[in-house]
Amino acid sequence: MAVQEIEAFFEGHKACFEQQDVQGIMTNHMDASLFWDQGGGSLKGRNEIRGWFSMMFSIWTINRADYELAMIRCDEKLASCAVFWQLEGHEQDNPEVEKKNRMIVTYCLEKTEEGWKIWHAHSSEC
Repeated sequence: MAVQEIEAFFEGHKACFEQQDVQGIMTNHMDASLFWDQGGGSLKGRNEIRGWFSMMFSIWTINRADYELAMIRCDEKLASCAVFWQLEGHEQDNPEVEKKNRMIVTYCLEKTEEGWKIWHAHSSEC
């Protein structure tokens, strides 16, 4: 049952990327979540993470987001996942400048009363 819930969680997370819905992405994070980006920087808590996604979506338009769940290890309360993301888009002000990113993100999730939430994510480009 938990695996299907986690798969549904990532379908919703994908939709947030496609819609560039920062608030939707943030509802998938716990208040004190941590996010490590490929540059080695760490973002702590929803405010810093929200700022990063807001900045990213103000610069880039995402035309397509896709993912593959490479690994899920879970019980009924905690999960560890590896996800390959493929993001394609272009600069907001210059549609000719395209960008394709393939990333692997490892997630630690916790089941809360509202459903699965991210409490740790580590992102790196493939």
